[in-house]
Amino acid sequence: MYRKKVATRRKVARKSSEYDEQCKVFEWAYYNRIKYPHLTLLHSSLNGVKLGIGQAVKAKRSGMLKGIPDINLPFACMEFTQLYIEMKVGKNKLTNEQVDLQEKLVQGGAFYSVAYSANEAIEIIKKYVALCKPMKVSDGIT
Repeated sequence: MYRKKVATRRKVARKSSEYDEQCKVFEWAYYNRIKYPHLTLLHSSLNGVKLGIGQAVKAKRSGMLKGIPDINLPFACMEFTQLYIEMKVGKNKLTNEQVDLQEKLVQGGAFYSVAYSANEAIEIIKKYVALCKPMKVSDGIT
């Protein structure tokens, strides 16, 4: 009796995506919100999410802007009004909309940075929060 040879797929290591890296940042933030209470305000935009045409129209009508950075910490520290981080991976660069918005946000007093990994974004957040006045743990930890 002959055995039929079954082709098997080799597992190929998948490159980390912006989504993966951003998820790592928010996982870190969740587990460090006691040490850094400001992190309870950290949130993301959904601009990287692929939407159907109907959903995209609704999002645009309800105020979604092209170019808004991926991560935002709306807490003033020193001379900065808030922190914005745009996540990129590999050789990705800012789009024209992102460059335009970056200039406007910085002009408005925001701290804006681009991170190419979760670790880089986490370091940016830690440095920014170090500039802030202390926040009591009881001020909104949930």
